[in-house]
Amino acid sequence: LVEAQLHDHPGPGAPSGDQMRHLYAMTFVRFFNGVVDSEQKGLYAQSTANISIRLGMPNWFVDLRHSATHEELPPLFQLRKGCLKALEWLRTDYWQCQMPRSISEDRALLRGLLDTYREHQLAFMENPDAATTRSQEAYFEGSAEAFRSAQAIAESLTTDVINQSLIPILLETGYLVPLTKLERSSYPDLQVHPTLVQLWEPL
Repeated sequence: LVEAQLHDHPGPGAPSGDQMRHLYAMTFVRFFNGVVDSEQKGLYAQSTANISIRLGMPNWFVDLRHSATHEELPPLFQLRKGCLKALEWLRTDYWQCQMPRSISEDRALLRGLLDTYREHQLAFMENPDAATTRSQEAYFEGSAEAFRSAQAIAESLTTDVINQSLIPILLETGYLVPLTKLERSSYPDLQVHPTLVQLWEPL
C-alpha cells in the first residue's frame, strides 16, 4: 500500500494513469483478500461482506474489491481513496490495537476496576456477618459482584502493572490512605486502618 502511494507522483518517469489504476487495484485486492480470507475459519465459507463488517471495514470496501476483480477497473480517484483508507484501517484496527497500553491507560483501566470492587465490597461489608469472616472465600461467598471485580483486576495484572499502576493507586487517598486525616496513622505507629484492611485484604 505504501509502495503504491510512493509510485503515485507527477513528473518525469511517473507511471501513467492506467498503470497506477492497475497498481492500486492489485494492491487493494491483495490487502482485502489477505485480511478477509484469514478470517474464514468455519466449516462453511462466510460472505466477504459479513467478515469485512465484523472487522470494522467501510461497507464500500467490498464493492471496490468486486469491481477491481470482476468488472472494469474503478476510476483512479476511487482506488487512491481505497488504498488510503486501507492504510488507515490497518493503523487503527490492526496495529494500534496490538500496541501495549501506556501507563496512564493502565492506571485508568485499573482505577475503574478498583473503584468497582471497592463499591461492591463496601456494600457487602455492611452485612454484619462480614465483620467476623476471615477467609477470602468467606468474604466473596455472598458478594458475587465483588468477586467478579477482583477477578477482573487479577487478570489485568502484570509485574509492570503492579509496580507502575497498582501500588501507586493503592497509596492514594481513598484507597489504603483514609480520606479523613483523623483516621490516618502517624509516625511511629504506621498501620493501615482496620476498615481498610477488611476492605482490601480479600483482593
